[in-house]
Amino acid sequence: MNRGVCLKIGGIVVCVLLLNVVWFHYVRSEHTIYSWDYDGYWAMCGRFEQRWKVDPGRFVHDVGGSIRDEEYTLEPVVPAAIAISLGEKLHLFSFSRAAYVMANGNLYLVPALLLLIWLVSALRTSRFSPGVDAIPASAWLAGALMALLTPALWLPLYRGYPDGGGLVFCFLITALFVRWRQQRRRALDHLLTWSAIVILLVGLVFF
Repeated sequence: MNRGVCLKIGGIVVCVLLLNVVWFHYVRSEHTIYSWDYDGYWAMCGRFEQRWKVDPGRFVHDVGGSIRDEEYTLEPVVPAAIAISLGEKLHLFSFSRAAYVMANGNLYLVPALLLLIWLVSALRTSRFSPGVDAIPASAWLAGALMALLTPALWLPLYRGYPDGGGLVFCFLITALFVRWRQQRRRALDHLLTWSAIVILLVGLVFF
């Protein structure tokens, strides 16, 4: 691993840490909350985070029942519930509004932002490469500015919505489409693309 790659990876880590500081500060600055909209998924996450710790089998059963029967399904909060439960077991943090928002940010928004930068790089250079070293500095800057200047991408996170999960699917399928157009297709490309399409369709239904 050369020095340039190490610097880029270090920069990503620093930016992610800074994002977590911003999210934490925002939540700590909240004095009121708009119920049900801003605390609905948060409450669902807390309820099922406890259920995951007590009875994982019942947790899986209830998530399946929610997806089948309820208008607001539990699927989007499952990753955050499991991550927070793991954090509690490791004595890193406990369930709170800050933990919920930061879990959603790291599990959904950070991957979505990285996929957006990856996509910008592929469109700008007309060369698809998943390697960090292949992404020019201008693509990092353009992707970051696009995200920063598009509140619809990050504002739902502050409001307690797990909408960032849908962004991951959207940017992933778009990036794979670009890969299809720029490289000779292989069996792995077909497998990845059709898997992403299925995941995207499922995500659109439940997110």
